[in-house]
Amino acid sequence: MRPKWYAVIIVSIAVMVAGICASKYAWRVACLRWAKQKVIVALTADRALIDQTPGALSLGAPPHGTAVDSVEFGRHRAWFFKPDSRQEKEKWVDLQYARFRVRVLTPMEYKNLDEMAKQFGMKDRFAVLSAAHHATAKGVETQPDIASVKRQALLIELKTVVMVEGSETYYAQFDGVNVRGFIAGDISKGNRRVLAEVFATDGGVGWELMFNDSGGARMEDVNDYLSAMRIEEIAEGERTAGPAMVK
Repeated sequence: MRPKWYAVIIVSIAVMVAGICASKYAWRVACLRWAKQKVIVALTADRALIDQTPGALSLGAPPHGTAVDSVEFGRHRAWFFKPDSRQEKEKWVDLQYARFRVRVLTPMEYKNLDEMAKQFGMKDRFAVLSAAHHATAKGVETQPDIASVKRQALLIELKTVVMVEGSETYYAQFDGVNVRGFIAGDISKGNRRVLAEVFATDGGVGWELMFNDSGGARMEDVNDYLSAMRIEEIAEGERTAGPAMVK
């Protein structure tokens, strides 16, 4: 989902209102109501989309004994099912399989979210992204104070950046043995492309994967693929790894 004009102003509205309500002359209850209204009005045009939240998806155990191969960018490595063929570019790698193709993009660091995690008292950047995906305009209405309204506005602004096309047909936060992340789109229901953002269970960078149907792909294929993934940081001086087996 592309950021829209309201994504630029909702935080500034919340900050402005916070300053006004800090005044000892402000009527705090009325001011809180006004702050919520201002933020919600800014979101009205796309409220139905913003109020979508991901369902919970628990991935099965990784398939044992499945041949895998790896993709490396810088000091980051991800393991996948062994493809039939692969094409490598500077910022992406295409992995071709019988029923679908996966494009693996350069991992995103999300370093700017570390400070937000500290500010919000959250564990890590993944926790911030999860909160953003679950943030809604409806949630603004339930905030108890101005600080909470500001926080909700910040999370919604982040959501307008990370939410992607396809979430109207399928939208989930998944957890597996080795990975966790977010997925949007149903490859078996007209969305010939499914987007997934994948993290190691201990945090770190986010790997963006685009699944494209090559004929007969199912969501079970996508889920099995994600469950078999492993993500790791490459140690200094370590040589490039070759094919291995899922452990």
